[in-house]
Amino acid sequence: MKVNDLIRELPKLSQQELAVVRAAVDHLLDGSSNTEDPTRSLYDVVSGAIGRGHLSFQEFHKMAIYKVWRRDAPAVVCFIDKTFPQSHKVTKTAIMSFLVRALIDDMKMLKIPITIGTVTRQIDQLPQVLDRCFPGYVESNMTHVIVRAMERK
Repeated sequence: MKVNDLIRELPKLSQQELAVVRAAVDHLLDGSSNTEDPTRSLYDVVSGAIGRGHLSFQEFHKMAIYKVWRRDAPAVVCFIDKTFPQSHKVTKTAIMSFLVRALIDDMKMLKIPITIGTVTRQIDQLPQVLDRCFPGYVESNMTHVIVRAMERK
């Protein structure tokens, strides 16, 4: 495929697909892009929830598990942005924090050790965690109820 063909196809992609393309391009450019990685805030939430020695986002990039993160995390961030479009960054971070803690609780019940690697392997489950915690809210366009609850905390 030629560059011009690729560029012509970009407007046809969904926001989620564009986020994946951006992550792939940034990786190929060795992260030298001037734009901040949209998954950084999700990583900070995960890192904080794990609560052990903090591994910087740049150090995380050097780990083998980062390939899984690069594949799955942009779709999760896109899901949060699409599901809560009117929410401020602080509210979205609170929602991500709630979902990550719920995911970690599920993993503990299943006796899965909690590490950056194991949580990364499960990060694509956050949309399902939201549906388990708030069944039918997304499909019923009732996410504003979740947002109000998060903003009151």
